[in-house]
Amino acid sequence: MKKKRVNGYSESYVNPLDELDYERYSEMMENGYTDRDIAKELKVSEKFVKRLRQETKKYL
Repeated sequence: MKKKRVNGYSESYVNPLDELDYERYSEMMENGYTDRDIAKELKVSEKFVKRLRQETKKYL
């Protein structure tokens, strides 16, 4: 049986932004963690952390 698809994503898809703890992310950035360390700690890809870092720099 196929999984039901909604908006092009499977039901098991979890948006990383929904699960992200911004307080932990900012604290790690302030403490000088590398993108790799942050990605491991938050269980997201390193590419995602780099993009998030770029986006937060735009607004600061």
